[in-house]
Amino acid sequence: MIIHINIISHQLLPNVISTLVNWEQLHQHQAIKVILIQGDETLSDKTKTLYNFYQYLGINDVEIECCHTSMDYTLLYQHAKTLFEHLRNDNPDAMLALNATGGTKPMSIAFTQVFDQLEQQSMVIYTNTEHQKITIFNPNADKLPSLPYHSVLDIENYLYLNNFKLNSLIDNQSLEHETILTRKTFSQSLLVLFERNRGLLRTMNALCQQTNMGHPFAPFCPNVILNSAPKDKFYDLLTVCQQQGLLIFTKIDITFTNKESARYLGRHWLEEVVYCTAIDAGIEHVAMSVDGSWDNARFQVVHKLKTN
Repeated sequence: MIIHINIISHQLLPNVISTLVNWEQLHQHQAIKVILIQGDETLSDKTKTLYNFYQYLGINDVEIECCHTSMDYTLLYQHAKTLFEHLRNDNPDAMLALNATGGTKPMSIAFTQVFDQLEQQSMVIYTNTEHQKITIFNPNADKLPSLPYHSVLDIENYLYLNNFKLNSLIDNQSLEHETILTRKTFSQSLLVLFERNRGLLRTMNALCQQTNMGHPFAPFCPNVILNSAPKDKFYDLLTVCQQQGLLIFTKIDITFTNKESARYLGRHWLEEVVYCTAIDAGIEHVAMSVDGSWDNARFQVVHKLKTN
C-alpha cells in the first residue's frame, strides 16, 4: 500500500500531481490511501474540495486529519508524530509519502521532520510545478530512482478542482473541432486584416450584434440593413466572408447564413485563432467556449474530521 499525506494549502495542484502520478501507475496492482492534513479551519473549504475530488476520481480511501492549528509548531510536531506512529503500527508494510509542498512553514517543517525516515519506508517529497519536478527531501535522495512527473489533469478535472462545474466545451473530441481547423487559415487572415484596419473590426462587431447572436432568448435576425453601400476594405471583407459561405450581401443589406456565422464573425473567430495557436504550440489539453458555473454547493457536504 502507498499512503500519500497531503498538507492542505491554497494551491491544491502540487498535492494532486504527486498523488495522481503514483495512483495512475499503481492503482491497478496496489492499494492507495490519501490523508489530508488540515491546519485550522481557514482552509476547510480547500480540504473538502480535495476530498471530493479524490472521491470523484475513484480514490475512495481518503481521510481528513485536523490539527486545529496552522502555526503552533509544538502541537503540529506532536500531531505529526502521533500520526506517523499510528500509520506505522496499522500499516507496517506501507510506503508513506508526505508531500511537504503545501501548508504553512511550521506545518511543513514539523511533518517533514517526523516523516523523513527512509529506513522506515517513509519519504518526504516536494512538487515543483514551475520546473515540473518531484524532489525527495533527503540527503540520500541521489541514490534513489527519480520520481515521475507528467500531466495528470484534463481540463474538466482541473476546473473541478477549482470548484467550477463544467457544462460544455469545445475540444478535439467535439464535432466543431474539424470545422475550426478547416477555417484556421481564414481566421488567421481576419486577425491580420482587423489588426491593420481597426475600424473594420468595430463595424463587423456592430453588424453581428444587430442579429441578436449573443442573446439566448431573443430571436435570431439574420438580415441587417446597411447605412450605405459597402466600398473599399469593407467591400473586400464582405466579399471574402461571402466566399466562405458566412453571409450574402448587397448594396443595402447583409444576410448572415445562420446564427453560428454571425457569432463567428462577431469575434468568435478570435477565440478560434487562440485555440488553433495553442494546438499548434503542442499544448496537451486545449479547449474553447467553456461554459459552466462556480459550484459552491460542494462546500455544503459535511465530512467527519478525524482528530487525534
